[in-house]
Amino acid sequence: MLKLSLLTEDTNKSANRFEQKIVKMLYDIFEYEYTIDQIYYEPDVGGKIMDYLKDELVLPYEVALEIYFLFNNNLSKIDKGDDSWIENPVRGYQEEASAEQMVLAKHLQIPPNFLTVEHTYYGMSQFGNEEDGKLYSVGDADEVQEAVEIMAKDMLYTKNNSDALTDILHTEYTSIHGVDSLKNYIYIADWAIEEISREDANREIEDWYGGDPVDILNGISERRPDIEKEWEDLQGRRDDLEELMMDSDNPNQTDLLQDKIDEIDEMIEELAERATEDMTEEFFIKNAKWMKEDPLDWLAEFEYINSDHEIDRWGDYYDGYNRKEKKYPDWIRVDVEGLYMDLKTRINDYRNEEFARYDGEERIEDYNGETYYIYRTE
Repeated sequence: MLKLSLLTEDTNKSANRFEQKIVKMLYDIFEYEYTIDQIYYEPDVGGKIMDYLKDELVLPYEVALEIYFLFNNNLSKIDKGDDSWIENPVRGYQEEASAEQMVLAKHLQIPPNFLTVEHTYYGMSQFGNEEDGKLYSVGDADEVQEAVEIMAKDMLYTKNNSDALTDILHTEYTSIHGVDSLKNYIYIADWAIEEISREDANREIEDWYGGDPVDILNGISERRPDIEKEWEDLQGRRDDLEELMMDSDNPNQTDLLQDKIDEIDEMIEELAERATEDMTEEFFIKNAKWMKEDPLDWLAEFEYINSDHEIDRWGDYYDGYNRKEKKYPDWIRVDVEGLYMDLKTRINDYRNEEFARYDGEERIEDYNGETYYIYRTE
């Protein structure tokens, strides 16, 4: 907090003839119409005094403010006809005030005591103008950036800091910007990609090739030349052995050939198992890549969202009136950090709209070498 005395380094310097004349003029004009208490405490009366100094006497704001406080601070003595105030006047604003309060007073061209301190606005100081009831927030460059961060966090707030799509759908952000604005931030949790992709890969192998080793190799060999060559070699060897068995009348030779056929059958099963594992992994990689790189397309394919990639917040209607909110699996997530960073940029780019909710204007005021930003909030 700053203890500020406006314009004068010597707060006890005597009132000059110019100041005495104006103070007497103010007393003659306003004491006639208003009581001392009204002049002291009522902002609308103080506002009329300031307007008179600025508009009728055409004094600069700083000079008008100096005389306003000179008049107000010494009014009790002036009212009693005690001229001792001339030699030892009380000058300046006698209360503690923040730089933000002084900046806003300067901007509004009113005395700082017309401003009441209100609850902070996204971390920025907020003041009410007692004269007209308007609310303003004020901050320097650092405070405005902090306000941007606070607003972005507030807009994305969920219980337990959840990043699940169902929870993000019910944030202030989604209420303002709509559910479609989430499209570029949706992703599928890694653990779900792993689990679902493997399940889908196993299902694809089963649906495409069944469980029979021969069917598996016949199907897979079309996609895998290396498997096809090995499969054809085993088939050829087996066919040759079966042909020899058919031509043999020697039981011992037949048993020996059957043993070799059994060995080749085991090799075929092993090849089918290896091929299945390889193809399952290939399908897994394909599915996982799809889920990771184009989650919206994948979600549409499996009807979690519609074919136009529209995200629906609502479920079915009940009784023609009441709707229930749609619940998405908790593994459909939103990149909250990425959304937060982009949201901060957007808020900062449109600070006038985001902070000055009343009129959409960002006002800039310099004070004591520092730049301040003013937003009317109500």
